[in-house]
Amino acid sequence: MHRVAATVAVLAVAGCASAAARAPVDVPAGRVPTADDDVAREVGALLSGDPAASRDAEARLRALDGPGRAALARHAAAVPTERDPRWLDVLDGHGLLPPLAPDEAVAFRLTQAARGEPGLLARARTALEAQARRDPAPLVARLHEGPGADVLALALGDAGAVTAAPALLDLYRDARTPATRRASAVALAALVAPTRGPDPDAVGVEAEVEVVRLRPRVDAVARTPAPPAAREVPHGTR
Repeated sequence: MHRVAATVAVLAVAGCASAAARAPVDVPAGRVPTADDDVAREVGALLSGDPAASRDAEARLRALDGPGRAALARHAAAVPTERDPRWLDVLDGHGLLPPLAPDEAVAFRLTQAARGEPGLLARARTALEAQARRDPAPLVARLHEGPGADVLALALGDAGAVTAAPALLDLYRDARTPATRRASAVALAALVAPTRGPDPDAVGVEAEVEVVRLRPRVDAVARTPAPPAAREVPHGTR
């Protein structure tokens, strides 16, 4: 009798376990990633130390659609002090570049121009020219600080920044590369007209002779009152 009761009890327990195994489990559905999630993930990859991942993320961020751009704007608002040039490039491409101090803006545009992409170079030169029209001092301050002097010189010339003429003549004299000497010569030619500008291909003593010839004209031009600065074009409208 006891043996039968034990067997029944075992079968009952087994039956309960089997029923429990067959019972459906209520598992919440996984959350679908939002545009904000996607942008946050891509920004993380963009700013990572993996060059390939960063490059791929930048391409995807540049191609964002409307909802993606809105998510990018929200992300930018959450990290207003981020100044990584890769991040600023993405924001600039979507018209979301935050206000930058003049020296920060010049440094960023030089980094942008150095990438060598025609579209980025054109955007950088346009922005540098606009800055030179407002105030050429931040560009002049960077003329002798390394790569990008040729880009700065051309921007100053295009902007008609006459107060930069003496610094450009010094750059012409001290140029370490043919590209820098040519760019400074082109800029000076625009600023000292109708006087003939310096020879862009001069070297050594020839360059010194050009500097001596042009110094009085350059000094006179630098004292000429600058025309009113053009109205600034808002970010993203160029």
